[in-house]
Amino acid sequence: MPPAFYTAWQADLPADAVRDDVRFAAPVTLLGHTVTTDEHDELVTTLYLRADAPPSTDLGVYIAYLDRDGVPIHDSLFYPPVATLWYPTTSWTPGETVAVHALPWTLDADAFTLAVGLYDVAGNWTDGPRVPVTDDAGKLVLDGGTLVRLGGYRRTPAGAWTALSPDAPPVTALDAGFGDTIRLLGADVPTTAKAGDALPFALTWQAPATPAQDFSVFAHLVDGAGDKVAQLDWQPHDALGPRPMTGWRPGETLTDAQTLALPETLAPGAYTLIVGVYDWQSGVRLPAQGTNAGPDDVVSIGAIQVEAE
Repeated sequence: MPPAFYTAWQADLPADAVRDDVRFAAPVTLLGHTVTTDEHDELVTTLYLRADAPPSTDLGVYIAYLDRDGVPIHDSLFYPPVATLWYPTTSWTPGETVAVHALPWTLDADAFTLAVGLYDVAGNWTDGPRVPVTDDAGKLVLDGGTLVRLGGYRRTPAGAWTALSPDAPPVTALDAGFGDTIRLLGADVPTTAKAGDALPFALTWQAPATPAQDFSVFAHLVDGAGDKVAQLDWQPHDALGPRPMTGWRPGETLTDAQTLALPETLAPGAYTLIVGVYDWQSGVRLPAQGTNAGPDDVVSIGAIQVEAE
């Protein structure tokens, strides 16, 4: 094709784009991205990529919209961007910026997390070979270092998409810990609830060093006698999705928001929400210490008054 044909995908990074600066081993840099809607109110994501040297092979671009559990709501596996079909990466001029548009999509969700990866088109995203991320620019990288999580978005009342707000700081500061590498810096727990409620709460974590394994967390609601009346077990999350502990960076702080279902038959009265950390394979709890630590290696994070209907 004549050189003018490829100008359809040659574009500078817009001033309103989110800056990413993620480098892949190709070598290709993801400069940034935009998330918009088209005239049909369909979701359109555009990635701005740059070849830093002549790519030795043609690459595909994988774009995924993940739910809060890290599961794709929709992805480009069967809907690849047309840019890399008509303008293969081996034709890219090093230093130029190429706009790669995801095909428009009506997303059946009100929020998602955007994740991106590159792969050799000799295969596909599921069977590889994938291109490793060499510089994550401070972002979380999943799937063995190949899928970078760029950011979270929610739908506005007008139908557009806006970036998720950063995690709010904890309402109640704590100085508690589990084992040697897991700190609980704070919690946000409602003071009142009613039977049958979905009780929201949030924990703010920090790891002085990356934990050696992926521990699980539990929350128990206990009554005045210490008896458990409701419980939740989970792997930590942040606002964008799953955050297994082996992926925590030393000194990083993250807020883990969860919801505890209260029984319909829960009697009015005073209750306490406690949390702990444990090895999900053996069930052994990590030792708890510091503020509000109690017997059985738990930390109390809030008093809740369950009110009568």
